[in-house]
Amino acid sequence: MKPPKKKILFLAQLPPPVHGASIMNNHVLNSSLIRSEFDIIPLPLQFANSIADISRIRFKKIWLMVIFCFRLVYTVIKFRPNVAYFTIAPVGGAFYRDAFFSFILRVLNVKRLYHLHGKGIQQEIADSAIKRMLYRLVFQKSNVIILARILQKDIESIYKGRPFVLPCGVPEDSYYNSVKASRTEPVILYLSNLVLHKGIDIFLECINLLHKKNYKFKAYIVGAPFDVSLEHVQQFIQKNELTTIAEVRGPLYGDEKKKILMESDILVFPSYYKNEAFPVTILEAMQAGIPIIASNNGGIQEMIDQGQTGFVAPIKDREAILEKVELLINDPELRASLGRKAKQKFHQFYTIEIFEQSLLRIFEEVT
Repeated sequence: MKPPKKKILFLAQLPPPVHGASIMNNHVLNSSLIRSEFDIIPLPLQFANSIADISRIRFKKIWLMVIFCFRLVYTVIKFRPNVAYFTIAPVGGAFYRDAFFSFILRVLNVKRLYHLHGKGIQQEIADSAIKRMLYRLVFQKSNVIILARILQKDIESIYKGRPFVLPCGVPEDSYYNSVKASRTEPVILYLSNLVLHKGIDIFLECINLLHKKNYKFKAYIVGAPFDVSLEHVQQFIQKNELTTIAEVRGPLYGDEKKKILMESDILVFPSYYKNEAFPVTILEAMQAGIPIIASNNGGIQEMIDQGQTGFVAPIKDREAILEKVELLINDPELRASLGRKAKQKFHQFYTIEIFEQSLLRIFEEVT
């Protein structure tokens, strides 16, 4: 007789809103591979309905947190999970909320497996001994998953264990097997929510300078508004006479996003977001065979092989990013070569199957 499955309490953000972490969490929750070996008990951390609502403090959120605490205690007592899989927020007000949930789990004697989808802890505790002590208490006697080896530096002063390193993955899609159309004017893509620190300002400056230098290209801007509105981007485009070059598409999902990826030739991801860790956008571009130009932020330097699958530039270095975009505009053979190698690396390391198999091994080890 087969022994009963071990139980995993699932504490993670799910869409909406749609962002890299919520997409990955949705894959975990719905993984047939993981569910074949473990009973997943979902208790989603859903306190915001949109990207713009994430950082806002509302009475409704506080009320939902109170309800969640009671649900957490009830669920643990009823199901007695072997481990809590917890995508804890690394910084900000959400960390203190999650720290309280972690305290409840400790009191109820539940193992904690934290999956960090962001960074910023080292900076957060740099000038505060009290914060450092709180973080150490939260991470004490826990297991931790990080997204890239370099991100271990972010937790080394508050976590003395050896974290698991698990890069994100995205599903393989036959849509990307079709041959990309040959274009005389390359298409430069911005694909991220319209967050200032994600580098939308750098992207706009870049395409404006390229236009002034008389380069022939198109630009697509894809993403949901956050602290930058679609109207602001449109105004920039109109003011700088880019209306025949740049298109603002807003948020795209599913087949519409796949189509825009297949229509693009260069992804520019100039993020200087302090919590950037392992952007799924880059993986999506790699699968589509697109070379990437990105800031050296978080684990990005482990995703992109310099000069092989794309280019990594210093954070906020507009000139370095512009230089690499110019290089790829001028050299279609290099674009194609980098895109092919990016696609090969995706299939070798970053498919959702690889991610799920690795996460399954981690669950088996910690339960």
